[in-house]
Formats: sequence, C-alpha cells, structure tokens
Amino acid sequence: MAARAWFKPVVVSAPSKLILHGEHAVVYGRTALAASLGMRTHMTIEALSERVQVDFPDIGVRKEWPLALIRQKLFPRRPPHLVPGEVDRVFTQVIHDFLGVSQGDLAHASLICFFYLFSIICDPGVGMAIHVRSEIPIGAGLGSSAALSVCLATGLLAIQAEFQPKGCDTSRAAISDWAFLSEKILHGTPSGVDNAISTFGGLIRFAQGRIEVQERLPCLRILLVNTQVSRRTKDLVDRVRVQHAAHPRVIGPIFDAISGVSESALAILRALEQDDTGAEEHYGQLAQLIEYNQQLLRTLNVSHASLDLICAIALEFGLQAKLTGAGGGGFAFVLLPPSINEKSVLLIRDRLEERGFVCQETELGVEGVVIQPAQSSDSFESQPISAS
Repeated sequence: MAARAWFKPVVVSAPSKLILHGEHAVVYGRTALAASLGMRTHMTIEALSERVQVDFPDIGVRKEWPLALIRQKLFPRRPPHLVPGEVDRVFTQVIHDFLGVSQGDLAHASLICFFYLFSIICDPGVGMAIHVRSEIPIGAGLGSSAALSVCLATGLLAIQAEFQPKGCDTSRAAISDWAFLSEKILHGTPSGVDNAISTFGGLIRFAQGRIEVQERLPCLRILLVNTQVSRRTKDLVDRVRVQHAAHPRVIGPIFDAISGVSESALAILRALEQDDTGAEEHYGQLAQLIEYNQQLLRTLNVSHASLDLICAIALEFGLQAKLTGAGGGGFAFVLLPPSINEKSVLLIRDRLEERGFVCQETELGVEGVVIQPAQSSDSFESQPISAS
C-alpha cells in the first residue's frame, strides 16, 4: 500500500452561488433560479507520507493525524453498504468519537465531512495534506460550505482515480452526489441547490424539490453588495410563514408572481444566449424583473433599510438591485448591463462604500468545479470534467 500512497498534486476550485430570483416563494413550491458566482474556494491536495494534514484557515482548523491511527480507528468501521443519497449516521458518530471534540462546532462538522468522504472514497494507504483558500464569506448565504464540499469530493475522487482509473466515477454527477452527502452532514436537510450549482456552474432552476441544470447561459456582470447587517434566515422564513398562514389568498399570489419573475428571467436569458443582437432590450427586461422581485419581497417584509438604500442608490444611476437570499440584511446585487461605462461603475461603488457597504464586482453563471494543473502559473487551462 505504501507504494500507492503517492499521487500528483491536485488543485481544484469551485464557485459560490447566488439566488437570482425566487427567494421565499421556493419554500412553497414555486420556481427559483440560482446562479454560480465568480467567487471561488480553492483547494490544493498533495501527497504526504503516513500522515493526514488539514488546513482550513477560514474556520480556524489546522490539524494533523497519523495515517496509521486513521487506518486503525476509521477504515475498519466504514459502512459495508452505502444507501445512495443517505448519510450513514453510525459512521459519522464513529468519526465524531475519533475526533474527540464537542458537537455543533463548524470546524468539527467540517472535519467530520472531510473524514467521511476521505474514508469512503480513498484507499487506506493514501496520506495527504489539504490546504484551502476561499474568496467566499462564511455564513453569508453564498454557498461557502457547498463550494468546500465540492472541492473535497472532486479532489478525493481525482486522487482515487489515479489508483483505480476504471472503477472511480469522477463525473460531475458523482461529484455533486458526494458533495450533497457532505452538505447533509453540515446542514441536515439541504435542498441540493448549492452543491449542484457549485459543481455544474451556470444556472439552476429549482421547484418542488426538483433541480434542473440549465444549458449554457450568458454570464451576467454584477456588483455584489454586502450590507454588513447580520440576520437569521430562520427568523425571516418564519416571518413569511406567519403571513402566509394568516392570509394565504393574499400571500399565495405574491409567491406566484415571484415564480413568474423566475420563469420570465429564464426565458430572457435563453433568448439572450441564442441571439445577442437584442442584448440591450433583454438587459432592460432583466432589470425590470429585478425591480419587480425586490418590490414583491419588500411586500413580504423581508427587505431592510440597508437593502432599500442600495436599491435607491442603484436607481440614481439607472440600474436595478435586489436582495439575494433570505433578506433582512445580508447581500444585494446590482445588475451591470454591457452598455454601462466604467466611470458609472466606479461612481456607484464610491456612493455605496461611502454609506458603509462593501462592494465587489463579479459575474453570475461562471464555470463550475474545475481541476487545475498544479504548476505555479498565472495562466493555465482547466481540465475538463465529464458532465454525466
């Protein structure tokens, strides 16, 4: 086994995600659109003799274990039969006992995810050092944990494929499935949207538990704005639930309208991809839908003074903005059409930052997970990953 312990370094990155349309309404079976966001998590995995080392600096984890101890404590107790899509809770408890720390901590949960995937995917003789660098803020609703899970699944499958090239499924579908298990360990009952968008990239349509990865659609340039106002997603979801329970004939049609915005936006993006000669008109329609959705979310009382201010400043420049995620603070985005001049972009950034917001220009609809050459280079080609 020692002879098989060495492998070529693996460098992988995966994008974050942003809810474009459909917040809150999706909880009640309506359509939502999520897009990959051009802020990525980067992971490097290198061979390490007889040790496993994990360095996740964003969550304060830097630890090392002897590979012999892992072989003794974890590998003999791997689940003999895996149920597709289900986490083996007996094995997660074994990992918890092996780590010997309290439950409920993000760092602890992340290590359980790592050892779950590592123990099941990899051979017992594979030592490694993992280092993570992320551009994605944690706990911001932008899919940071899913990007980490996707990077882990992709990297570990790529390593195992070196030793077992014909028996290891490294397709995007397999990556997303493994990452979904990791997300279940972290979050209990995730929708599957975050790991899917981080794996496949582009755009995803989500309704009634069904995830549809869309064909290649155009990237959208946006200004991502952090209100720096904290909020609890559960409180906002509960706020909408109370309104819906009290006035279903009023709130239900609002959900229908939000769903209509999602479907209309998808149709416009498809038209834009097929023929960009009418790009200015299409962007105008997308901007109008962003305005409609923000107004509908404001009606549901999930906006915030900071979000309203961002929208007002954007409107001064002829642009539209909306909240993304649960609302109540968090993040908003401003759509930047191709016709906008760079001076206007700088001016709106200055105006927003003067009010204490943090801005970052980025794109929606970027490429999903990629494996990159490990050589130190400023320019490299991504290695393709099978879509099926």
